[in-house]
Amino acid sequence: MINWVLVLVVYWNGNVMTTGDGVFETMIDCFVARETLVAEIGGLDGIPPNNMQAICIANDTTAGI
Repeated sequence: MINWVLVLVVYWNGNVMTTGDGVFETMIDCFVARETLVAEIGGLDGIPPNNMQAICIANDTTAGI
């Protein structure tokens, strides 16, 4: 089974920080949440602010990783 994980990546002062922002059943649901997150962090037109990126990652729940 595949689900989708929304991850926020921030590069700040030489450090990379990440946070999970949700798990979704479909890629579309993840992308919709990504658009909302990008707007909340000050992005414009779906583009996050500098030093930040929000990505949806396919997660194979049967892989055992």
